[in-house]
Amino acid sequence: SSSSSSSSSSSSSGLVDEIQLVLLDERYFRETLTCSVRQDWCAAVLQNASDPAAPQPSVGDVAFCSDYLLDGGLGVGGSCCSKDDEWGAWCGKNRQHPLRHELCNPTQDTFGQHLLLLDTDNATVLPLSGTLWTTRQQQLSRRLLEATSSPICEVLGLQQRRWLQQTMRGSRAALNVIASGSVLAGSVGWLEGQYSNRCSGDDLGCWQRAQVNLLHTIANASGCSVVITGDFHYSDLKAIQPGAERAYAQELQTAKLRKPVYQVMGSGMTYSTAEHKGSHVPCLNSFREDRTGLRPLGHCSYVSAPGFSMLEVDWQARVVSLSVRNHSTGGIAYGVDGSRQLVRFNLDTCQLMGS
Repeated sequence: SSSSSSSSSSSSSGLVDEIQLVLLDERYFRETLTCSVRQDWCAAVLQNASDPAAPQPSVGDVAFCSDYLLDGGLGVGGSCCSKDDEWGAWCGKNRQHPLRHELCNPTQDTFGQHLLLLDTDNATVLPLSGTLWTTRQQQLSRRLLEATSSPICEVLGLQQRRWLQQTMRGSRAALNVIASGSVLAGSVGWLEGQYSNRCSGDDLGCWQRAQVNLLHTIANASGCSVVITGDFHYSDLKAIQPGAERAYAQELQTAKLRKPVYQVMGSGMTYSTAEHKGSHVPCLNSFREDRTGLRPLGHCSYVSAPGFSMLEVDWQARVVSLSVRNHSTGGIAYGVDGSRQLVRFNLDTCQLMGS
């Protein structure tokens, strides 16, 4: 759902001085992790579990991996979502196909808009139809079942993605605030030792094609955009900037990003959530360290103590201020590196401003 509160008009840009609030649900329609995200790790877990001489994995890891790769979900192949990996392989071999943008380019609004699936030759693109269910169900059972919801491994779901694209394209608000229950830009670039894929298991980086599509959909709004989020047990401020030279450019495809997108993350107001795993956990060489330059205040500029985030708009000065606040005093908080947690950007250009 979305709502907005109006203030006054901005004649210079043609936008209205108002805030449009967009609420996203990334839990209900979210599909299981893509197969490649944990495939190597799970194969090793199951191999060790079958070898008495090998270090034995936990019962939980074995149960997860058995479901994920072998016997969960839709049948052969386990419960993991295979669509993104299959289309990824197809995209690498079909650079001139007329459906390439729809199937291979998550920066475009046309991406993933129709229910399509691959034939058993892994080359022919088929539209989902009732005829396939009656004539090809045995050969295409898993792909038919996966294609009924969307052609990609979803976070928002096809219906919500279409609604969001229409909402952002049609927005005339100078500022769009997107409330996201999941972290859009989490530990980007972080690689945990036991996994071969850069995602934590809960941030949207585990669904990279859906993540990139969501980021670019938000950036396509005429006004500036701020994502407000939580669930990482610390607070920080991030700016996803356009440009091919960024360290995160390949992962987030920012060479094609229209404008900056800001993210404000709050930890929670209790010590049990804000200090998850303890505030003593070091920043360097951990998932809390920003290794790609998303934090404009520094790679360890996060708040480990309880706090909340604040967004303030000065309509006359054309300035938006984003800050992390101390949970007890309400004053601007300081990061573990001593950085004052405040960034500002220009409401007309969406560009970061100096301190």
